[in-house]
Amino acid sequence: MIGVKVPVFVVNGFLESGKTVFCMDTIEDQYFSDGEDTLIIACEEGMEEYDEGLLARHGAQVIYCESKEEFTEEFLKEAQRKYKPSQILLEYNGMWGMELLNTVKIKIIQLGFL
Repeated sequence: MIGVKVPVFVVNGFLESGKTVFCMDTIEDQYFSDGEDTLIIACEEGMEEYDEGLLARHGAQVIYCESKEEFTEEFLKEAQRKYKPSQILLEYNGMWGMELLNTVKIKIIQLGFL
């Protein structure tokens, strides 16, 4: 999808605040997914796990970014190249701080995600 703008939806909150459940509910919503290939970038692993069957039924895949050091331009480029998403749900780790998200937002825009 290089050269095509890909919408990025940021889901932010504290650990165990319901971000994963919100993302799964969003994926199930026919108005959101509507046949689009969705990539979920999960920046933490909480108590809830993604239902692989649900993701497959709605054309969604999840990848994990384990640390803020891993959340780089190279990580985003590889995700774009490998998954070619039509849209992205970014389950952001609220403990990483908004400054990192703002820095990475610039990289996301430069990569054509927004």
